[in-house]
Amino acid sequence: MLYPPHIIVTVSLYPSGLRVAPLWLGGIDIQFRYQHSPHDWFCYFFGTEDGMLMPGETITGGIRMLSPDEHTGQFWVGMPFQLAFGQPAVADGTILDVVESHMRAPTPCS
Repeated sequence: MLYPPHIIVTVSLYPSGLRVAPLWLGGIDIQFRYQHSPHDWFCYFFGTEDGMLMPGETITGGIRMLSPDEHTGQFWVGMPFQLAFGQPAVADGTILDVVESHMRAPTPCS
C-alpha cells in the first residue's frame, strides 16, 4: 500500500456476463459513486491481499480519494456506494470504517 486509505470497504464485483473484468488488487484508479453526491469521484482502490478480484467475488480493501477535501463529513459506516469505469458500475460496496476523521458523518437514522 503506497498511501494509507481514507476509508476501509467491502466490495463485491458484479458477476460475469455484465461485461465486468477482474480488478487488480494491487491498486487501481476507478470512479467512486455515492447516492447523495452530484457526480462520480476518482479514487484509488486496493485490496488487502494481492491478486485479482474476479467477477462475483467479494473482498475487503481500502479506498483513497483523489480529492479528499471534497468529502468532508460525507462518509459513515454502513454507507453503500458503487465503483465504476465510466457510466457502467462494476461493483457494489459498503463502508466498514472511516479512517480519515474529517470525512466522517453521523450515521443517518432510517
